[in-house]
Amino acid sequence: MALEGGSHDRDDVPAETSNVIAARLRRSAILYEGGRSITILVGEAALHHLVGSPDIMRAQIDHIAKLATTTQATIGIVPFESFPVLVQHGWDQRDRIITLETSAGDIEIADPVEVARYERWVQLLLEHALTGAAAAERCARIVSERGTPSPGVPE
Repeated sequence: MALEGGSHDRDDVPAETSNVIAARLRRSAILYEGGRSITILVGEAALHHLVGSPDIMRAQIDHIAKLATTTQATIGIVPFESFPVLVQHGWDQRDRIITLETSAGDIEIADPVEVARYERWVQLLLEHALTGAAAAERCARIVSERGTPSPGVPE
């Protein structure tokens, strides 16, 4: 799951914050639509970084756990102990176009050789990723290691 990293500068502008939230809600709705093939992979390290307060991070991780077991999408957590390829940035793929989101704007890659490289990376990562109940269990473990268990999640 890509958690947008917004800067504190952007988050201080109420209109822009509202636009970001609205865009996130529109994007998340497709996770529940049938007939789509959606794969979201998250490196476990991203779930350990405190990007917000502990409560915000717990809510984010709980949300990922719920998505892993309730949506049509494949939600995968690539665990520390089995990371087959080191990628240094996130990306989206729609059809045969890779999009890299940067602070300076989006970069689109359509070169078939480069697109094939990203597709290989996805396959490698997916082979090692925890999905479904296993992903939800890893999320619960990460939350409990912080000492603030989620409501309703057994320890």
